[in-house]
Amino acid sequence: MNKRVVVTGIGVVAPNGVGIDKFNDSLFNGSFGMRVHDHLKDLNIKCFIAGIPSVDADIVEEFCKRHRIVKLKSSGILYGCMAGIEAWIDAGLKIEERNSSHALWDSGCVFGSSCVGIDAFDFNYKQAKVKNVKKIGGRIAQQAMNSGVSAYLGGILGLGNQVTTNASETNTGLESIINGYYRIKWGLAEKMLVGSTEGSSPYLYGAYETIRTEEGVSVTYNPVYNDAFKFSLEDELKLHKDSLGGIMPGSGSGAMVIESLQSAQSRSAKIYAEIVGTHINSGGQTNGGGLISTNQDMLNSCITSSLSDANVQFQDLDILVGQFQSNYCDLVEKDLLEVLLSPLDSIPNIVALKPLISHCLGGSGSIEAVATILMLSNQYLVPSFIGQNSLPSFFSSHYHSTADKIVNNNFKVALKYSYGVGDVNSSIVIKKWEE
Repeated sequence: MNKRVVVTGIGVVAPNGVGIDKFNDSLFNGSFGMRVHDHLKDLNIKCFIAGIPSVDADIVEEFCKRHRIVKLKSSGILYGCMAGIEAWIDAGLKIEERNSSHALWDSGCVFGSSCVGIDAFDFNYKQAKVKNVKKIGGRIAQQAMNSGVSAYLGGILGLGNQVTTNASETNTGLESIINGYYRIKWGLAEKMLVGSTEGSSPYLYGAYETIRTEEGVSVTYNPVYNDAFKFSLEDELKLHKDSLGGIMPGSGSGAMVIESLQSAQSRSAKIYAEIVGTHINSGGQTNGGGLISTNQDMLNSCITSSLSDANVQFQDLDILVGQFQSNYCDLVEKDLLEVLLSPLDSIPNIVALKPLISHCLGGSGSIEAVATILMLSNQYLVPSFIGQNSLPSFFSSHYHSTADKIVNNNFKVALKYSYGVGDVNSSIVIKKWEE
């Protein structure tokens, strides 16, 4: 089988907007999601300017009560369930009653995370350390597992097809979408809820800021200013514009309902876009790639293979959404894009989303894929910047800064790519839906 696959629902919990409407407004207006978090500074975490979704406690309580989620400790599972259920409802689908006698055999879920269980492990450890094992309760083990987020979603929605989880660090989100896409394309499912999530644990942020490449280069922060502990958010954002200042960590979740075109049309569903090409590969940690570093040639191959799969040429792209995380990896991307795009007469608009959203780690790929669909659907480019003043003229001339917000264009085709720890890559080509 070779079924066409479309996007019929989207949901998001992001640092700069919880829910699609708020997220879309923040993207359009260039609103930042990062804040100075004193609890991170108190723990001596240098990446204390971070993007953490603002979710009101009353909303969390009502959400958990409505969906019978008890003793929830994992912020990542909360974000994933909120985004996933929003996408499901946005697709015009019903939530099955828990006492239903049947599962939705044609609907499944691939929902990933890097470390969704850290909050649960933290609670578990603290209770066990003081010998209060009985107080841990019967819900912690499920939340400590990476598969906890897909397990919760599968139960809430009554999904009867494959329900599983993936983990590929920053590559997680796109990989989950592509895995769900193939399940539909090959006729193994009609609908798949796909996406990824990451929780707001200081232990995760603290671990990330210690990461070094094989050459000893910091991945996450620039000690020139992070170590000073005195910069405001405005200072840091200016430094990110002037140079590659380092990752601003974050958390959140992005979700999509994807389904076969036949299924969507049979129920007269709203269609946002069609997924027309995908590719996943690995650099094998060779030829410049490593556990942290990226094999540029294989990332090139991943991008070009997704375009070939879509039967789309580079010059046909309107929007290209990169990873751009404000560290040394951006220079690899710059070199790659210069190789790919310099020969072309027509260059796609290059967009970076992390300056507004932050680097949401395992949740970033799916959040940025949702943002890409919103740009296509609503016909605008997100105003963004990372190190534009330090990049060569070729790159910066096609890279849109805060002052370059573009609206009312005829954007039809977008490409989003990601790469992650282990030298793994994903690329997806999306077309705006037109009847």
